[in-house]
Amino acid sequence: MAQRSENDMSGHTDHIKRIEEKAVILTGRLKTQNKENGKLRKELETLKKENEELKKQQEQLLLQLALSKQAGIENNVPADNSKLVKKINEYIREIDRCIALLGEKD
Repeated sequence: MAQRSENDMSGHTDHIKRIEEKAVILTGRLKTQNKENGKLRKELETLKKENEELKKQQEQLLLQLALSKQAGIENNVPADNSKLVKKINEYIREIDRCIALLGEKD
């Protein structure tokens, strides 16, 4: 009977060691995931700030375009106007790209 108790204790000890090893592995994975999560949160904040800046730039450019149209500038300098439209389109594409990236992060 004493031998059976020792075998049971040995079995329990082995089982506890396996559980402890798995707990250590899971703790390591948790730390890694937490670091990655923190990194992604910082990246998301950076992209949000960049997106806000691009939106502000877009609003300013659209306002400038509207003012230039009101002043009739586009009729006097068509080459400059097409450059302005191209630049605005570039900003819009960049803003759309940032919005898409933000959507992927959530």
